[in-house]
Amino acid sequence: MSNFENPEEINYLPAGTGSNQEDFMTIGEAISYMCEQLGRISRTSFYRCGYRKMLTVRSYGRNIQNGRKAIKLCRKSEVDDIIKIIQENPQAENL
Repeated sequence: MSNFENPEEINYLPAGTGSNQEDFMTIGEAISYMCEQLGRISRTSFYRCGYRKMLTVRSYGRNIQNGRKAIKLCRKSEVDDIIKIIQENPQAENL
């Protein structure tokens, strides 16, 4: 999982590229990506609607000397799954 070794160098591929490599993103990037795909979504609604609980989040430890203690990453494929669920059931969402 080289993506965990160098999270700053992760390349995010558009959905449907057919790549076998799993992409990772931070929670903030996941919210921004969902906003691009679905329209307006806030951090509050992201947590309130339970989307955060649907993601498997891993902490990647960083050197404290760099000023960051940890970065939390989630799989882009899981974010894509949430987007698909929302698109298939828009009446169930209260965004």
